[in-house]
Amino acid sequence: MKRFTVLTALCLGLVAFTPACGGAEGDAKSASDAEGSPMDQLKAISLGLQADVDGLLKPLDDLDAAIDGVTGLSADLKGSAKGSASIDSKKIMAMAKSLVDTGSVDFGTLGEVDVEVKGKITAAFDKLKACVNGIKTMPEKVQSLSAKVADAIVKVPVLATKVAASAQLSISSPFSKPEVKASAEADLKGAKEIADGFVTKANEWVAKIKDVPAKGSKALEKLAKAFAG
Repeated sequence: MKRFTVLTALCLGLVAFTPACGGAEGDAKSASDAEGSPMDQLKAISLGLQADVDGLLKPLDDLDAAIDGVTGLSADLKGSAKGSASIDSKKIMAMAKSLVDTGSVDFGTLGEVDVEVKGKITAAFDKLKACVNGIKTMPEKVQSLSAKVADAIVKVPVLATKVAASAQLSISSPFSKPEVKASAEADLKGAKEIADGFVTKANEWVAKIKDVPAKGSKALEKLAKAFAG
């Protein structure tokens, strides 16, 4: 229990010192909002938090590819289809800079271009936009995720205890059918595995997210430099 208390303090520290910027779009429900049986909630908490951490880090993981996808457009499209000759690097860089600065891009500045060409440009900019918006919303997402981890650290042992108590009753009851006992034994084992491994997972999540705002700031600097013109 002491290890859970220490981790809770670390997560609450992240919540306290991360600047709030409003609610983050697409955030999964809090671990405390998980529905279903205690066993269902245990599974949902662990899987949901892992998905949240992966989603938080994805813009950083995809950043270089997104930048390269846009900066390489002019060369990739040169002479590939009607109208692509007018797509020069200055237009592309100006559009990218606008996207980094404002979060949106005006494809009207391209003028009339071939449908296939516009499709390739749009696809490249959609990937860049996902990175830009994801990075810009990292501070509030870290705050939200830190609160979820802190909530889960407290809730997981309680849920595991509930599962164990219910399972033991089913296992020990002389009236339980074999399939009911088998299911109870599986729940007992599963709950123990989740609870026993949760401290390690929580440690890993805290380590991964604590430096994300700083990494996000560096990523924004990298974006600005990449499309400086």
